[in-house]
Amino acid sequence: MRGEFSEEVRMALAAARERAKSLGAEKCGLKILFLVLLENLDEISYQGLERLGMDPEMLEHVDHGSHGSDEGKWLVGPPLEDKVKRSLDFAMEEAGGRKVFPSHVLLGVLRAMEEYGESYARNLSPSITYEKLKNATSRINGELSQVLEHFSWEVVNSLYFARKVAVESRNLRIGLPHLLAGSFMEPSSEALAVFTSLGLDAGELLEKSLEAVAAGAKDWRSITKPVMSGETLEALYLADSEALRMEFLRYGICHIFLGVFRANEKRKLLPFLDEMGLELSKIRWAVLKMAKWTNKQDSELEKYSSDAIHALTKASREARELGSEYVHLDHILMGLLDDTANKACKALNKQGVDIVALSAVIQSGYKRKKNPSDKNDMLVLTEVARQALELAKKEAKSRGERYIASDSILLGLMGIDEGAGMLQSMGLDLAILKDIIIKK
Repeated sequence: MRGEFSEEVRMALAAARERAKSLGAEKCGLKILFLVLLENLDEISYQGLERLGMDPEMLEHVDHGSHGSDEGKWLVGPPLEDKVKRSLDFAMEEAGGRKVFPSHVLLGVLRAMEEYGESYARNLSPSITYEKLKNATSRINGELSQVLEHFSWEVVNSLYFARKVAVESRNLRIGLPHLLAGSFMEPSSEALAVFTSLGLDAGELLEKSLEAVAAGAKDWRSITKPVMSGETLEALYLADSEALRMEFLRYGICHIFLGVFRANEKRKLLPFLDEMGLELSKIRWAVLKMAKWTNKQDSELEKYSSDAIHALTKASREARELGSEYVHLDHILMGLLDDTANKACKALNKQGVDIVALSAVIQSGYKRKKNPSDKNDMLVLTEVARQALELAKKEAKSRGERYIASDSILLGLMGIDEGAGMLQSMGLDLAILKDIIIKK
């Protein structure tokens, strides 16, 4: 069962057992696990608690009792109570056969608390109930899946940089300044042209965004990654609506800027944007003018779903870190295995493949560069990799799919002799795997 847990969940369980040890408890109970989860919320549970009218950051100041020393933080502590084991069974149910994340465990703990009549969560706040949080997180999952489906590759990169800025500045949340900073780190030529037409200097905007990030920095001990704040998600939703309004297939950095601008109009979190004297209508017009020649182009990555874009972007990074100037079939496979929740990995899981173990086997055959480039532009595909993606396009089209998803890319790899040989050498039955994908 532990093999299904994400790294964040395994670390949270280790932290909970160590917390129990420092408190002198014989076993790790539901309350201790619940409190550790509140300190280490993931994206979904963080937003869910915000939707319930709570400030998740204030939950860090709940009195947990004496914590003892942090020395030996990850040592094994007391065993888990049966109630906690029951909550983890619930968490597995919540995950529905997929990898278990902290949001699933938090829901599992609340279910177990209600089953065993433990009222600690409800006493902390009447809003924290299983049913209320379940409804909130389900809505967030639905909204996020819709927004993520319309990412362009440059937005994937900007969010990567935004998270990196949050980590380096020791911020718990990825707020509007992080999102703006990430967008201005490597903007596309089209985005730069739009900003120039508005009289904006991308370098100056990046500098001011980073200053705003530094002003909100604070020390934190979270064992999970920084999460997107409510205003950042709102900006992404607004960016998606702006792109839809302009009839873009996907939204890019210019739409992110529009989304941040609109979110800031309501929240007033970035004073320097107000000081620029920009008008929403002028920004929209500048983006639309640029769209006259960019929106009609059939950009290669516009054909792919968000999980496929993530895989191809990751493949390019893998190639660069391994010292290659081109993206080959093995790099694409590494990219596919990076996100265990994508369609390709789900198909592999159904064949009984351990994604983490398979990825480790592939990675073990390579030596990484000590100082890889920080650039995130897409590298050129080798001819055989290009052929695999052409096959992926045909597979998606034959199944009537609007976008090329990660499972179609996996089919494309299987359709190339070199790709099929690579997958078969790893013990995969390609006939069964193809049948799983086609009959999903």
